[in-house]
Amino acid sequence: SDGTVREFGAHVRNLMEQCCSLGIRAPDINLSAVKALVQANAAERGTWRLKIIVTGGCQPSLALPERDHGTLLMMLKPIRNGETGVGGLRVALSERRASSARLSSLKSLAYLERLMYRQEAVSRNVDDIISVSPEGWLLESAFANLLIRRDGSLYTPCFELPLLHGSTIDVMIHGARSVLGIKTEQVRWRADDLPPPGRCQLYLVNSLHELQPVVEVDGRVFTRDEDFERRLLKAYEGCVEKTDVVN
Repeated sequence: SDGTVREFGAHVRNLMEQCCSLGIRAPDINLSAVKALVQANAAERGTWRLKIIVTGGCQPSLALPERDHGTLLMMLKPIRNGETGVGGLRVALSERRASSARLSSLKSLAYLERLMYRQEAVSRNVDDIISVSPEGWLLESAFANLLIRRDGSLYTPCFELPLLHGSTIDVMIHGARSVLGIKTEQVRWRADDLPPPGRCQLYLVNSLHELQPVVEVDGRVFTRDEDFERRLLKAYEGCVEKTDVVN
């Protein structure tokens, strides 16, 4: 709504790293092209999702050799806030075990497993699903990282687990540490390791919705701390990178 792209540099760096992991020589992503896209869609106001796709070219080999990228595609989509989770999210632990494959950490178009979690949420009449590793570790939701507050500290599932390490969770944790002085830690927790609802709060974190409080997990009700939410979001706002795409 302020004519800026949030965490543009971090998202582009992640894209470059993931291209490299697949043997793709990534393209230069020019900010002037993003500005032109914003102007062409009259996207100077409101909240929009910028999606950047890089294809792997047209190599005939059924392998992943080092190669030039194929198509670079950038798209904008308007987002209406408050469509789900008003007052907090109701989530459930997945009834199926997540894949332990390395693909879990890649943000690619092959996100069938994530769509299956979204469908599971629909079928179970909840807002989202928290995935669980084959060993029982809590991982993430369909499209967000998990953040847990307990006794004044913040915890997130270890990024070495089979999950997608998003950019926004890093900024949220940095704000909590540097501005609020909160201890943070990566952990390997099972569902049974979660403290009683009265002793902790749960959140889902991603770039689109930033911080979403969870108020129910498998029927267990978690109380919100709205004052803490405001303070954490303010700290996050002070740390987030904003790139002007209007002027």
